[in-house]
Amino acid sequence: MSKAKQKKQQEDQFTFKLLEISVNNFRISIPKDEYNIDAIALEFGANFDIHPEKDLTTCNVHFRFLYPNEKDVAKPIVIMHIDIAYDFSVLELKRFSQEFDGKLGLDSYVHITLLSIAFSTSRGIVYERTRGYFPAKMLLPVINPRDLNLEILGKKGN
Repeated sequence: MSKAKQKKQQEDQFTFKLLEISVNNFRISIPKDEYNIDAIALEFGANFDIHPEKDLTTCNVHFRFLYPNEKDVAKPIVIMHIDIAYDFSVLELKRFSQEFDGKLGLDSYVHITLLSIAFSTSRGIVYERTRGYFPAKMLLPVINPRDLNLEILGKKGN
């Protein structure tokens, strides 16, 4: 491996620690009628609150499981709504953050890593919290971290 490539790898390495997980919202609404689990759609979103001066960033993830509303197609029925915040400490965060279109963002490999941890941990939280309830079959899908990152960045325009 060339010295330039080794130097680039060392520059790209970062040290982080997951400090806290806060489940800010976890609501389940039990449908009154029979429902088709295949008709349920997943809405997912995420954003980062970045504080480079403190070496802290929070990854906020949002999930809603939506079921078609026959009475009002524009307003699907929210079967499950989840908001979780993941607080991370990132050593020398200033090195890994930069402005994108006037808004502070994370370098893509840091973004992918932290978002992947948040998403996969959320899968476990949803699984644990829904055991024994009707939405237990509504698991968060296994997603390639790069695809997940591209989906989020595409929505944000970063």
